[in-house]
Amino acid sequence: SEPIEGLNPNEDEHRTYLDVEPITGFTLQFAKRLQVNILVKPARKIEALKNLKRPYIVPILWLNETGTIGDEKAEMFRNQVTGKIKLLGLVEMVLLGVGVVMFVAFMISYCACRS
Repeated sequence: SEPIEGLNPNEDEHRTYLDVEPITGFTLQFAKRLQVNILVKPARKIEALKNLKRPYIVPILWLNETGTIGDEKAEMFRNQVTGKIKLLGLVEMVLLGVGVVMFVAFMISYCACRS
């Protein structure tokens, strides 16, 4: 597509995105952006358009809606969610250790009973 004269798109400023925390699905940041254009063609019957040499795409509306989680909420979210995930990892390691100790104790007991 041909660039529009006078407009210089910047992906960081013009793209739509949704930043989601992968474990909980909680939206951390978003930007919804939309531009509406019309195609203006030369027209002999319309005074303002009869001197146009070629068709033009003219932007008529730009919508920009953004949102970000606040610092206080982000800290609370980080403490509650990631803290519990870390605790879950610790519980997993403790249970794995208990399982290994029980397995070794069972094997020692089994070998002692067989001999």
